[in-house]
Amino acid sequence: MAADSARSDDAARQVSAPVVRNIVRRTRLFAALDRVQTTPGLLVCGPAGYGKSLLVASWWRERAFPYAAWVNLSFTRSSPGQTWAALVSAIRTTVAVPDAELDSLEALAFTAPQDLPARLGSWLTQQDHDTYLVVDELHTVTGIGVHEQLVELIAAAAARLRLVAITRHDPLWPLHRMRLDGLLCDLRAEDLAFDDVEAAELFSSLGLAVSAERIHQVVVTTQGWAAGLRLAAIGATATDDPDAYLATISGRNRYIADYLLREVFERLGAEWQDFLGRIGVVDEISPELAIALGCGADSGARLAELARRNAFTHQIGDRLGWYRLHPLLLDFLRSRATDESQRRTLHGRAARWFEEQGEPRLAIVHALAAQDWELAADLAGTHVVSWTVRRPPGEFKTLLAQVPREEILTHAGLSVGLAAALVMRGELADIDELLEAARARFGGLTKVQRRRCEFLLELITLGKSRWTGDLEALLASCRRIPREPGFLAALGLVDWLAVPTLLINNEGTAELWTGDYAGALEHLTDASRTGPLRVVALPTLNAQAHLAYLHWLRGELNEADTIGRLALDGFVRMGVSQAIQARSAYLALAGVAIDRDDPDSAETWLKIARRSAGEPHTEFPADLLASRVAAARGDIFQAVATIRDARQRNCAARLPTVLVAQSQLLEAELLSQAGNHQTAREVAAAITVPISTLLPGGDTVRARVDKHLAAARRALSNDSTEAALEELEEALVVAAPQLLRQPFLARRSMVAGLLGTRLELGTREPSFAADLLDRTAEQGPRASMKPNAIFVPLTARELNILRYLATTMTGQEIAQTLYVSINTVKTHQRSIHRKLGANDGREAVARARALGLL
Repeated sequence: MAADSARSDDAARQVSAPVVRNIVRRTRLFAALDRVQTTPGLLVCGPAGYGKSLLVASWWRERAFPYAAWVNLSFTRSSPGQTWAALVSAIRTTVAVPDAELDSLEALAFTAPQDLPARLGSWLTQQDHDTYLVVDELHTVTGIGVHEQLVELIAAAAARLRLVAITRHDPLWPLHRMRLDGLLCDLRAEDLAFDDVEAAELFSSLGLAVSAERIHQVVVTTQGWAAGLRLAAIGATATDDPDAYLATISGRNRYIADYLLREVFERLGAEWQDFLGRIGVVDEISPELAIALGCGADSGARLAELARRNAFTHQIGDRLGWYRLHPLLLDFLRSRATDESQRRTLHGRAARWFEEQGEPRLAIVHALAAQDWELAADLAGTHVVSWTVRRPPGEFKTLLAQVPREEILTHAGLSVGLAAALVMRGELADIDELLEAARARFGGLTKVQRRRCEFLLELITLGKSRWTGDLEALLASCRRIPREPGFLAALGLVDWLAVPTLLINNEGTAELWTGDYAGALEHLTDASRTGPLRVVALPTLNAQAHLAYLHWLRGELNEADTIGRLALDGFVRMGVSQAIQARSAYLALAGVAIDRDDPDSAETWLKIARRSAGEPHTEFPADLLASRVAAARGDIFQAVATIRDARQRNCAARLPTVLVAQSQLLEAELLSQAGNHQTAREVAAAITVPISTLLPGGDTVRARVDKHLAAARRALSNDSTEAALEELEEALVVAAPQLLRQPFLARRSMVAGLLGTRLELGTREPSFAADLLDRTAEQGPRASMKPNAIFVPLTARELNILRYLATTMTGQEIAQTLYVSINTVKTHQRSIHRKLGANDGREAVARARALGLL
């Protein structure tokens, strides 16, 4: 009786869909499943726990197809007779009345199953409706004959059969041909994976309130694996701090590890378990690497079989022959690796294999895991340029952080490698100890290794000079250290081509801050270039950042803005947006914003710049720019106080004389603007270098604008207004393409009186001149304004158009400049004439001048 009852229960489960409770309604996948309504077959294929059966069951119940059957083949024990009997029995449930043909087919299942596909296909085709058949657990059917017969059934009944096959791995079907023939479509693991929105709904249904950021992290870790997400949620609900639990989710967590053990690992034989244990030491695996790990000559076939079985292993799409295990499975496998000796041996084999394949980064990762310090030290010494110049140096620092301190200090390659990573980040605390340790080990090195280490120590010392502000020593080192290709190639350094760029870049950097602007322009421009033999690296980005600052000093704001943003984009793509080398780019963009009269943007750039560590020679210019921001906002007192405070704070630093003199010159200019001429003269008298050398001179934009404005001031002092207007015009023509406003606004008391006249007489840059006139009017005092002179005030738009009326621009040109119609301009003109009591535009301009409006 008990046996009969069990068989009855099995039979019921065999033709019943799973019970659906508390699941996420996945609309996008329902739409994908609906494709079966126009296609004979749909394959739902994914590893264990991807929610395949529950997904199809919820869709199946919601769609409520009138002629639909479900059959679970795991109860058939892969027997052809039982399989076909189960299929026919399931289809029988869709028929309301007894059917003699189905009765005979059910009997035929055990006697001649090979005849069933054609007979059953014919019966299905004769029906006046489509029959939906869900075949669950198809992967439990191992006989190739049954699979061939199922393919035959799909083809024979294509007109009326709608078959959904659920399986953990691809069946033994000619899938490519069936897809081409329109007999089959697919839902794969990547389609079944939960996205962030679906995961959030799942967590919410289980009573978990989780942030969007945490949900995204868990989805990335689990790769959207449904069971992994649900098990993570179950584990989180059992803790006092669900967020902390989810933050550390891995294949080592109890619930997930137990599932992987029972549903994946224990279902494989001992040979497969050993195979997985060996390949689990690497993140990605190829047949050749697996053989190197001792997995045997059939490793390629084994990897292909794992991928075919969907055993949490898939082929990497863009790397032929390479495979990747699911990260949770990797965690699980590594948690089971209890034989420390074997683990080190496997990592050592991987390290040697990657070294032979020219993959040094992976080689050193596995050498460190194997505790093969000699190999790790040799790799670090030969590839240090690649790992600290072409890649974020913080990565190399983090990698070496797992090495015991005594091993770092015992192996010269590791000491030099860590010192190089630290110096590229501007972290100097441990540098001297590391350099001393490396020198102490020179006796045990080969001749080439020693020469290489000595050269690298010079580069590290060069970097130390820079970060401590000793720019003279930096410049001397850059000019002394050899950069000839033959010498560098003989050192055995990989990526030695980056070394000349590093030296040229640092030479240009030192020249910039010490006032050799011509040398800086040459060297920074050279180091900023990229090409086939010079890829973007930290020295290149550093050069671009400093070149942007130099262009700002020259008044070439367009170039400064373009190159500065290009450099910052490079830092971001490299993953080091707050690198110490990036600060000059932020300073350049702050300077551009100040010169274009945008102090708010300048302040934002300065705040970002101060988030990163700074060198003494970039800290001080940041303070000077902050002073300029205060001045641009009209707070001269604060601007002067900022300069003096900066000099006081940096009095002990090795500030270049040029920077100190620049601060004194800026202070003198600000004091003069405030009317404190006596103190301004005293501050200027303290400058110890020729003022003409403090900023790039010659034919630069800033120098030319300053030259013309200074000439305009001299002309006014000689009562030659005409000459002053000519000089103003030349300054406008030079400054307008760059939108260089600050030199004019800093002299607003002189410029304001000339701009209106210049506009009235005509100018080659009317829009720029009118813009400056607006800005000087907004910020400067209007001494001649008589509050009671007009009783009907002009609107802001009318005042704006009035300023253009004072120029030689036509009404149509004014309309185009302001992006309005000519009729709008004429309407405002009439209103201006009426309010000022003028008969025409010339009279309106004259009255406006008398009233102090222009």
